[in-house]
This record gives sequence, C-alpha cells and structure tokens, in this order.
Amino acid sequence: MKKILTLLITISLSTLLFSQKSTLSGYIRDAETGEEMIGASIFIKELKTGGVANLYGFYSVSVESGQYTIEFSFIGSKSITEQVDLTASQTMNIELLPSAARLNMVE
Repeated sequence: MKKILTLLITISLSTLLFSQKSTLSGYIRDAETGEEMIGASIFIKELKTGGVANLYGFYSVSVESGQYTIEFSFIGSKSITEQVDLTASQTMNIELLPSAARLNMVE
C-alpha cells in the first residue's frame, strides 16, 4: 500500500512540474491619447486562442510555458505582433497606433 501511495504522489508531482502555466498580462492603450482600449483583442497564433481587454484595458491570458506569437489588435488601430517567450509570468503593456485611414467629420 505504501509503495502505491508513493508511486501516485510521484506521478502527480511530475505532472505538475511538466505542465506549468505562465500568465501574460498588461494594459492596452491608445498611443496618441493614452486611453484604455476596452475590448482590444489578444490572439495567440500557435494556440488559436486569446482574449479581450476589460473595461480598464487590462488583459490576462494563461497558457502552457513556451514561445508564442501574440497579436494585439483593435478596430481602427494598427495591429502589433510580438514574439513572447513565456517561461515565467510577465507583464507587457501595449500602445496601439491609429490606422492610416481616417474619415473626416461630415458638416
């Protein structure tokens, strides 16, 4: 019985060690105004998953540790693509520039 318990504990610990998650988080803001970009998208290309920024422009995604290509985007802004090595949790604040196409106000 003691050997089985020891084996189960060893298997459980090795599973935890090999499947560590890391969190990437930060704020997404407009580069010109500094305003938070509510609903900006975060997309992890390798995993085909992501998330959106909350009411404060804050985002947080937790994934298995590794290297990822992450795209930050918002309607009317230029997307930014970053290579991120997530071996540990980290913070990345992003500032998005407006896209080149702007419409003039109608009078």
